Amino acid sequence: MPLKLKIVIIILSIIFLTYIYYSIKKKNISVKYSLPWMAACFLVIIIALIPDYLIKIANLFGIEKLSNMMFLFAFIILFFIVYTLTLIVSKQKQQIIILTQELGILKNKIDN
Repeated sequence: MPLKLKIVIIILSIIFLTYIYYSIKKKNISVKYSLPWMAACFLVIIIALIPDYLIKIANLFGIEKLSNMMFLFAFIILFFIVYTLTLIVSKQKQQIIILTQELGILKNKIDN
C-alpha cells in the first residue's frame, strides 16, 4: 500500500473519529450507538498501519488481489454495522409498542 494512501486513510479515519466524538459531546448520538463506527475506524487505522497482515490473510483465503481483500473487509465491517443498527431498531420498535400499549391503557383508565 503506497505511503500517500496510508496517510490519507489514517487522516480520514481520524477526522471521522473526531466527528463522532463531537457528535457524542453535543448529544446528537449516544456512545452506545457510536461504538460500531468507532470500532470500524480503529480497524481501518490498524489495517492502514500494518497491511502485511491483510496480505497474509488474503493469501490464506486464496484471494489474489489485495484490493479484493479490502472490498471484502469493508463489506464485513459494513455488514456488522448494519446488523448492529438493525438490532437497535428492533429493540426500539418493541419499546414503542410497549409504550403505545401503556398509553392506551392509561387513556382507557382516564376515560372510565
